[in-house]
Amino acid sequence: MKVLILMFLFRFLTYSSSYELNKEPIIGILSIEISPDTSPSFPAYSSLIPASYVKAVESSGARVVPVVINKPKSYYENIVKSVNGLVLPGGGAKNGRGNPYYESVRTVYNLAKELNENGTVFPILGVCLGYEFLITAANDDVNLLHNCSIFYENYPINFIKSPSYAALYSRLTSEQRDTLENYNSTMNWHIWCAYVEDFRNSVLLNNDWVITSTSTSTKGVEFIASAEHKKYPFYGIQFHPEKVAFEWKSPNLPRGEKILLANRYFYDQLVFVAKSNNQTFSSKKEERDALIYNYPTRFDTNLKGAGGTSYTQLYLF
Repeated sequence: MKVLILMFLFRFLTYSSSYELNKEPIIGILSIEISPDTSPSFPAYSSLIPASYVKAVESSGARVVPVVINKPKSYYENIVKSVNGLVLPGGGAKNGRGNPYYESVRTVYNLAKELNENGTVFPILGVCLGYEFLITAANDDVNLLHNCSIFYENYPINFIKSPSYAALYSRLTSEQRDTLENYNSTMNWHIWCAYVEDFRNSVLLNNDWVITSTSTSTKGVEFIASAEHKKYPFYGIQFHPEKVAFEWKSPNLPRGEKILLANRYFYDQLVFVAKSNNQTFSSKKEERDALIYNYPTRFDTNLKGAGGTSYTQLYLF
C-alpha cells in the first residue's frame, strides 16, 4: 500500500507540473554498436542510431541529440545535465561489463539516478535491448535474461494491474488500452527475455522496480513486456513501438491507425515527462552543434544478412 501511495504522489508531482514548463525539450538517444556481420558495410563507423527512434521522438514534439557510446564519463555527465531525457534503443550488443553499449547504459543510468535524487525529473525509456541492459544495470550488473528467440512476432500485452497504477501508462486512453490489451499490436524482435519469477526473486529489482505488463509468445513463453522504477521515471519496454510507423524492411509489422496511435503513446509519454525538466546546454551554439540535424541519414537498401541492417534509415557515428 505504501508503494502505491508513493507511486501516486510521484506521478502527481511529476505530471501536474509538466504542462507549459519546457516547450522545447531535447531527448538524447544513445547509439549502439554496429554488429560484426554488418560492420564491413560501414568500415569508417563504430556505432549507429536507427532513424526510427529519432522520428518517433520528433513526432512526439522533441528534438534529438545523439549520445555516442564508448566515450569518457565526462562526456556523459555533460550530456545528461544538458538534455531532458534519454532513449536507450534496441539492437545487437553483448551484455555485461566491458561491452561498449552496456557500459554507456550503465553510466547514464547512474547519472540519471543522481539527477532524480537531486530533484531533477529526468526520464529514461529503454526499448528492447536498451530495456534489457537497463534492468541489468539496475540489478548490479547481474544478467537474469533467458534466451527466448522471438523474431518478428506481434502480441497484445497483459497489464499486471490497472494501467492507472503505473506511471508509464498513466495517460493511456481507453482506446489505446483496448488496442494494446486485445490486439497483436506490439512488435517483438528479441533474442532475450526477462521472466516474472526471476525479476521478483532479485532483491534489487523487486525492491526498486515493478512489472507493469507481460506478453506470451506463440511458443507459450510468458515474459515481461514492460517494467518501471518505483521512484524514478525510468521505463523499460521489451517491444518496438517506433518500428510500427517508421520501419519498412522488417516483416510482419502490425499496421493500422489504432495500432499506430497506441504505439506512439510511449514516446509521447517520454516527452511529456521530459517537459518537467528545464535543463539546457550551456550555449545555443553548443546546443546547435549537438543536435541530430548535423548528421546525415543513410537509406540502407540492403537487407540484413546481405551486408546491411534491418533498419530503413540510420545515422552513423
